[in-house]
Amino acid sequence: MAHFNPYDWSFHEDPYPVYKQLREEAPVYYNEEFNFYALSRYRDVESALKNWQVFSNKAGVALEDIKADPAKIFFILGMDPPRQTVVRGILRKVFTPRRVAELVPVLQEMSQSYINDFAESGDIDFIEDFAGKIPMDLISEMIGVPKEDRDMIRGWANDLMERIDCKPDVPEKAIEGSINLLGYFGDMVKNKKRGLGGEDLTSAVLEAQLDGESLSEQDVVSFLFLMSVAGNETTTKLLANALYWGQKNRDQFAKVQNDPGRISDWVEETARFDPSSQILYRVSNSEFTLHDVTIPEGSKVAMLIASANRDQRVIKNPDIYDIDRDLSNTLSFGKGVHFCLGAALARMEGRVCLEELFKVYKDFEVDESSLARVHSGNVRGFSNMNVRFIKC
Repeated sequence: MAHFNPYDWSFHEDPYPVYKQLREEAPVYYNEEFNFYALSRYRDVESALKNWQVFSNKAGVALEDIKADPAKIFFILGMDPPRQTVVRGILRKVFTPRRVAELVPVLQEMSQSYINDFAESGDIDFIEDFAGKIPMDLISEMIGVPKEDRDMIRGWANDLMERIDCKPDVPEKAIEGSINLLGYFGDMVKNKKRGLGGEDLTSAVLEAQLDGESLSEQDVVSFLFLMSVAGNETTTKLLANALYWGQKNRDQFAKVQNDPGRISDWVEETARFDPSSQILYRVSNSEFTLHDVTIPEGSKVAMLIASANRDQRVIKNPDIYDIDRDLSNTLSFGKGVHFCLGAALARMEGRVCLEELFKVYKDFEVDESSLARVHSGNVRGFSNMNVRFIKC
């Protein structure tokens, strides 16, 4: 019988057999212990993500009960239209393709600086020395966090993600990290409003309006919180997952070695095959029946993104890692009105960071004995990964 516990550390090691069993035996699964439902098939997940009227963001995207207003923690991930539409419209005005393109040389310079630190030896902890630094540094640069504060911000953001084995409770360390981040960003926003800011994204968001409406101070603080957590974790894990699966599938990495223009395809297939964000939670606004299972109103419902991306009903040969495949129908960045606003930024970060690495190096070896995973209820990836890079 299918069993799914998102907090079980053995599940974190390899969730895909569990997802497959759910798709086959329990496409609408109910976990009695934690009182939530889960959708695992592609068509069901895609439809539910688009149906915000029934599957709402109003309680946020996590399984854990959040005592605060979800919009204060998850920002637009804790809103539905019409408020979400207004907020998203304001952010689009400052989160433009032009602004993302302008960040490319900034990211290239950051990547080159870190690569120079280990260029001679080539032996690093990929998370600690590169992948875990770059995303938060870029976000900090974007929003105006001073360089001397960035390690502190990164530490608080990392504290938020860990969970205790098999338990949904938010650990004290994660709560403290959340409080520290919100306090820091609250002070930063107040300083920007007093004219102590600059040309950064925080200042731009404070000034942006849509049809005469602007974001409140609390909205801007929540936006910065979301950027620092979601943008940091997902890109860090994406970069490490790309190396891991590149080593496991040398025929696919060889295509990148022969043509660095394929790095974007490498990033996209990694995001499908083993996405950083595995699960998004919704709450049902009304009773809903699917596959002869009735989901009551007010239920937490897990959208198993990673399972949907491996559904053989839609994805051909889904368990094969193939950078040549058509990736137009994956759900890695969501679907519908809540499609990830930072998708273009995440894709650019993954591409540019790997491009800069493989301008210097021709190959790499992951020490699989060094691998340690992050234990989270919805994010999958590594906390440690020793890698030896081999120069061109």
